[in-house]
Amino acid sequence: MRDFFPELKRRDRLLFAAGSFQMILFCGALVASFVDPRTVLGANTWIKPMKFSLSVGVYIWTIAWFIGYLHGRPRWVIALIRWGITLSMLIEMTCIFLQAARGTPSHFNVSTGLDGTIFALMGIMIGINMVLVFILLVTLFLRRLDLAPVYLWSIRLGILVFFLGSWIGSVMIGQMSHAVGVADGGPGLPLLGWSTTGGDLRIAHGLGLHALQLIPLCGYALTLLPASVGTARRIAALSGATVLYAGATVLLYLQAQAGLPLLAGG
Repeated sequence: MRDFFPELKRRDRLLFAAGSFQMILFCGALVASFVDPRTVLGANTWIKPMKFSLSVGVYIWTIAWFIGYLHGRPRWVIALIRWGITLSMLIEMTCIFLQAARGTPSHFNVSTGLDGTIFALMGIMIGINMVLVFILLVTLFLRRLDLAPVYLWSIRLGILVFFLGSWIGSVMIGQMSHAVGVADGGPGLPLLGWSTTGGDLRIAHGLGLHALQLIPLCGYALTLLPASVGTARRIAALSGATVLYAGATVLLYLQAQAGLPLLAGG
């Protein structure tokens, strides 16, 4: 871990800086949550910026780590991905922090012309990110990389399950809410806010998105097995883990769509 951040910076200075800035935003939102008592949909107005900045920071650093394996080739593709993700995520988080400062929801909010424009802009930024990650995935399939096969496949599969999580996000946009069977902002788990009285699509959405980190970590762990464990067995284990992960995401999605909470409460 001592060498992780220097290595991350070496792989891509721009994305390292962009991810680090998101962590600064996280700290700012954390402090703001203690000094600003306002609430939005039953939660402190700075909870959402705090969660999103942390998640987005990890996302940007993950992309930086993957891009490092491409060694800057092809240059125009790498430049498109790194600058596109940096700028789109900066705009996305600016919108979220702006709405938090205004004390109004950032997502599914079209109550005024300004709110509708901000929400639409956020959707465009997410769409741009999905295109850029798809370009990264295609590049990871086309380029010959000096990586253990099981680890390379774990990155590819992690991105594919990431797209599943993104699709669940589009479902939430389609229904203009994350809750099912109840209104957004009702009783929920502490800090996470997941509904305890109805379905909540954010659970499956978040699990799917973080496949981008967790499945490659699984692939890396499989590279540490003894040499007696062949490549075919490692990839079979990875495939099984990916199916279980994607299956859990789908089951949580179906549970939410049935209007059932992950954990029932008052």
